[in-house]
Amino acid sequence: MSLADIHGEVEKLNQGEDFTVKLWTEKAIATEYRDSLDIENDPHIKENWVKRQQAWSARQLQLDMLKFPVLSTLGADDDNQES
Repeated sequence: MSLADIHGEVEKLNQGEDFTVKLWTEKAIATEYRDSLDIENDPHIKENWVKRQQAWSARQLQLDMLKFPVLSTLGADDDNQES
């Protein structure tokens, strides 16, 4: 299935019935592309992006451990085996 096929199927959906929000614009795609180029080409922007991603990842891991307590025991087992 091509991206054009997927786009066509999404366009057939009825907002509010099949989904609640529809954001499918060329402007959004272009903005994301320009942002990715900025990240690749500017070390300062890349450093800030990496810091945001790391912070988000750490928060997500904390939330996951609250939702799935078994995750917090996985790292502890590895630490005990190394000793």
